[in-house]
Amino acid sequence: MSVAKVEALEKRLNARYFTQHPVEAAEKLERSTPEAAAEILAAQRAVDVAEVCEALSPPTLRAILLLAADDWVAGLLGELSPVHVARYFRLLTDEQRGAHLALLDADRRADAELLLSADPETAGALMDPHVSFIRRQASVADALSELRARARHHRYVSAQRVMLVVDESGRPDGVVALQDLALADGKDPVGRYIQPLPAVVLTTAHHDEIVEQLS
Repeated sequence: MSVAKVEALEKRLNARYFTQHPVEAAEKLERSTPEAAAEILAAQRAVDVAEVCEALSPPTLRAILLLAADDWVAGLLGELSPVHVARYFRLLTDEQRGAHLALLDADRRADAELLLSADPETAGALMDPHVSFIRRQASVADALSELRARARHHRYVSAQRVMLVVDESGRPDGVVALQDLALADGKDPVGRYIQPLPAVVLTTAHHDEIVEQLS
């Protein structure tokens, strides 16, 4: 086998390890130097290591990304969830934050700026700016199509377990479990599988209030 083929095989095996064992990989990177971790991650596609980077502590992620090339950082920030992106930006200086915000496309930049505008101790800093939602009278097939369309553009959508259901006025009406949608008849209305909202809080609610609501 040629050297090029061996290197290609090693890269595929590394990518498989990162995608299948992200927490374990993150723990190993935490024990290495930022320089070594940056070199290891930069050799992979951003989409293959996004979950690993989300498992890293924010200070470690900051140290790694400040060493990485801008084009790779841009790709990674496009794969991370908005909450993780905002959490990372909060650790940067104003100059560093401005430089990395400039790497994002307009939509992702707007998401980050929205979360950064919230008090970090409130629900507004934890919310997903792009919640998957569907009207209760829509069909199960429509709901699944919407999820698939979103998943093609946002990797983190695949980690969601429920979908928000809204009424005719667009107000939250409940949630539906994705497992229920997957097993349901596509022609059924989503409303048939709706469950109560676990809790509703204002974006200004403090973490303590969120915990109290969920307990």
